[in-house]
Amino acid sequence: MKTNQYLRKRWKQKFFIGALFSITFMGVALARADKTAKIQEAGIMDYESSQQEDLTFSNAKDLKIGDLAPDFNLNKLTGTELSSEKTLHSLLNKPTVLLFGSYTCGLTKKRIPGMNELFNVYNDKVNFAFVYMKEAHPMPEKSVEIGSETVFLQQPESIERRCQLGGYLIEKRELTLPVYIDDMQGSARKAYGSYHLAAYIIDENMRITFVRKYKYEVTDLQEALEATLQNAGPMIEP
Repeated sequence: MKTNQYLRKRWKQKFFIGALFSITFMGVALARADKTAKIQEAGIMDYESSQQEDLTFSNAKDLKIGDLAPDFNLNKLTGTELSSEKTLHSLLNKPTVLLFGSYTCGLTKKRIPGMNELFNVYNDKVNFAFVYMKEAHPMPEKSVEIGSETVFLQQPESIERRCQLGGYLIEKRELTLPVYIDDMQGSARKAYGSYHLAAYIIDENMRITFVRKYKYEVTDLQEALEATLQNAGPMIEP
């Protein structure tokens, strides 16, 4: 008799635990579905396809020191809107530091204080262009408040979304460098075959004097800048 009572009690416990697990699982699934719906309503790309796209970086160009710097259109960001358009070569009346990054690139965030310091020291002698490119690590379930709008940290599918995130990077991380927005075709990124946190220095003859396709250090940039300004030739190997 006692054995039967024990078995019935154990069965009830297992049933209760199973039911609780099912309810919890359904709740999580519904929450994810709700977030997915919000992402789609916000005009953001599908998460899985954006993750695949995130892994696809163009390395069509294998640029080296001494190569002619490819030209591309620069769309300057003012606030969260594009204010002017020019070409990279139009900046090359003096040496130019060309950097690539995005809000979701953690390494970019870490280097912003050093980049700002470099800009403050050299901006009268050197042009700076920070190119805001595709997001390094889209996070579809996270969002930020930009003005009165909720913006998901997903891979933007419109230039307006990319401008919003670029403006948020400037404001939130206090980036003082001039920021230019890469177009939705990734023209700048493809022209340079660049990953996030890429850096180039280009002299006034449009020749590359410094190359880091990934993970540059600000101290290396400064050393190469000094060499470029003194016309001493490149001192940093690519």
